[in-house]
Amino acid sequence: MPLSPPLFDVVEKIKVHFPVGQVTDAFDVALTRRAYNTENHIPGAPDHESMEWLGDRILGAVVAQELWSRFPHAKPGRLDLVRDMLTSEGPLAEIAKELQLLSAIRMGIGEEKQGQVRSKKALSDHVEALVAAAFLCGGWAAATAFVGLILGDRYPQELPESEARGVSDEGSQAMTALNTRVQARWKTSVPLADWDVQQVGGVGNSPVHQATVRLPDGEVLQGEPVEGRKQTAKASAARVALAYLDTLGPV
Repeated sequence: MPLSPPLFDVVEKIKVHFPVGQVTDAFDVALTRRAYNTENHIPGAPDHESMEWLGDRILGAVVAQELWSRFPHAKPGRLDLVRDMLTSEGPLAEIAKELQLLSAIRMGIGEEKQGQVRSKKALSDHVEALVAAAFLCGGWAAATAFVGLILGDRYPQELPESEARGVSDEGSQAMTALNTRVQARWKTSVPLADWDVQQVGGVGNSPVHQATVRLPDGEVLQGEPVEGRKQTAKASAARVALAYLDTLGPV
């Protein structure tokens, strides 16, 4: 299955960074799902999953470098907020739609019938896998060029006023501010069921928690891993959500 026309155009533009004679099979792998290989009796063939892991790390590093170059004197917490916003599932899924990836992804029959690949998670995973493909074909220069082309003008001109913090006395204020902003925009509050807190590390009396919050528009925002109480982790997620709301403009 050929690359979609928008993706083909992007790959053509970054080929200047590829070694002479470099094949671009990595982009095909980035668009191939395990179910497709299984159904077509090609077990062991590479698929997008491991490339998605690599692409996630490269994407974060590329965006971090670009933000630092734009705002070299900004506090790390504010840069973290924008990086997390730019690389979250929502924006990446929108990029996948702009690149018309659904027409190019090799998926299993069941996945296609059930629409599983249309989810934000699945689409964003393939975008991250494509970042890895660019890196594997042309190194850091190609990955940087690829990310620059797909993100386009999504980089903010100014940083949000909110700042991600770990343990802070302002935690409850952040959650209150989030509910106020959500109420103003969607005429509802964030229900308890739309918060999720998981222990991601630590032991005994020093657990490390990470929280996510789902907003009424379906966007899921993730806070930083923080040591201490679950409420502190929720406050971190609330600050990330507030930064996301800043990008939506006035109500």
